[in-house]
Amino acid sequence: MWITQRLSQPTRPTAAESGRVDSFQQTSLAATGSAQRRDVPLYTPAGLISIPLPGEQVLLLPCAGETVCAGVRVTQAHRLQPGELRLFSAGGASITLKNNGTIELCGAIIHTDSPPPAE
Repeated sequence: MWITQRLSQPTRPTAAESGRVDSFQQTSLAATGSAQRRDVPLYTPAGLISIPLPGEQVLLLPCAGETVCAGVRVTQAHRLQPGELRLFSAGGASITLKNNGTIELCGAIIHTDSPPPAE
C-alpha cells in the first residue's frame, strides 16, 4: 500500500535542474526536466514580465515544497558587452542600453545627450 502511495506522489527535484518549456497558461508553465511538471510558478525580476517560448531551456528549482522556474538560459550574447542591457521580443522588437550612453531602439541609435524632441 505505501508503495502505491509513494509512486502516485508527484516527483519533486531535490536540487536545481535544467528543463524545457512545454507550455504556458495563466501565470504558470509546464516544463520537462527529470520529470514533466505542471503549474510551475514563473519568477522574474520586479517590474518585468517575460514568458518563455515552448522549447526554451529553463532553470527549475525546489522551493518551499514545489518546483519553480527561476529563469531562461542565455543562449546568445546579442553582441552585448558586460554592463549592457537588451530587452527583446520574439517578434524582433528590441531596446538596448549601451555602455557609451546610447540607446538602440530596433537598430536605430538614440544619443542621450541630444535635446528632447519638440512637442
